[in-house]
Amino acid sequence: MLGLLAPLLSAGPAQAKIDCEKGRVYKLSPKCGPWMIMVTSVALTTADKDHTPESDKTASDVANQLVYQLRHKGIPAYVYRVDDQLGNSTGVDRFGRGLKRTYKAQHGMIGIVAGNYPSLEDKAAQQTLKLVKQFEPKVTIIGRDKKPMGVSMSLAKAFLARNPLMSPEEQSKIVRDPLLVKINTGVANSLVGNAGKYSLRVASFYGNSQIKPAAFKDFDLSQKINKNISLENAALESQQLCAVMRNQGYEAYVYHERFRSIVTVGSFNSKNDPQIARLKEMYQVKYKRNEKTGQDVLVAEAIKVHGKQDSKIPTKFGSEYIRPGEAWTMDPDPKLIERVGNSWREKSDD
Repeated sequence: MLGLLAPLLSAGPAQAKIDCEKGRVYKLSPKCGPWMIMVTSVALTTADKDHTPESDKTASDVANQLVYQLRHKGIPAYVYRVDDQLGNSTGVDRFGRGLKRTYKAQHGMIGIVAGNYPSLEDKAAQQTLKLVKQFEPKVTIIGRDKKPMGVSMSLAKAFLARNPLMSPEEQSKIVRDPLLVKINTGVANSLVGNAGKYSLRVASFYGNSQIKPAAFKDFDLSQKINKNISLENAALESQQLCAVMRNQGYEAYVYHERFRSIVTVGSFNSKNDPQIARLKEMYQVKYKRNEKTGQDVLVAEAIKVHGKQDSKIPTKFGSEYIRPGEAWTMDPDPKLIERVGNSWREKSDD
């Protein structure tokens, strides 16, 4: 049924036959969209290895196989690449000497997107999304024994989002996302109620939407049984952290996006407010002495629940109890976000 319906749902008026050539790389363009289906992503690293030419080839092969299969079904699919993003951290050693080191702020990945839709409410977009989420393609990878093996993939976590290659200026022209309005309405300590123009993102919680080349079977299983982190759990974790921070005296806010939930602190009318720099220093990764090795290592900050009794945390999902000792790791590199109309976005120049 997917093969019969998809050509009618893939996008655009008077659409011609979808180009589908095996082995060809279909790269995403900023001109696509503005709304697309975020099908999935393939990590460029594995749990036990850094980014290597071998892992790069595996990720690229898997992504291109998936794009081909989607196009074979009549859905225009594309790949786009996000390379490793490095961050810098400064500090001092035990002798008071300045230290500056680089760390990996974001791991690289290859994203797979599909369709070109004018809005979230577009009927073709909604119908195609439903079909994509039901599609379970099989891709071929090279196993540890160097032999090819077929692995089934689940696309049940696909969702509609903006074209990731669009510039911030182009994105700001898009009509307000009604889903973001809905999922942030009635939420305790919502960033929507922040009266300032800027706030500082200090923690991020993501859904289970990325595939690592060495763990396709585990990923597929976790998708099917709803194991580990989901976007719902990410939303709950962010609201719990926000409530705990407020209980500890911080001006914290929570904001739910389509692919993550974030916690921010502060309300500022100027990006040059001196309090922003102080907050960044407070939450960013710092060099601390490893007692076993005697070496200075980068350690992320964390917020921990203190006290002898459980704290009753009100959330959109009902009251949740958090035990003393629970902790959340903060983002290593806090980023300033700004209000754009009734929505919030991360500043591209910060």
